[in-house]
Amino acid sequence: MALAKATQWLRNVTNAELAEWYAVQIAKLPQNEGIIRPFLQDQLNDITIRQTTDQPYNDHYHWAAFTIIGAF
Repeated sequence: MALAKATQWLRNVTNAELAEWYAVQIAKLPQNEGIIRPFLQDQLNDITIRQTTDQPYNDHYHWAAFTIIGAF
């Protein structure tokens, strides 16, 4: 259930919502954290220059690996 909920959120999230999520996660990190903070900040910077209403993970390209294929 949690995986399905997370998948739906990621598939439908807009750039604006994703930027907000990154900002919240950065705020939760300690100020001296030196690995995750720069990565998230770079992601936030990249997101803010894109169209805010776009859904970056809605394309089938991101989900093709999770397609269930029947066995013979």
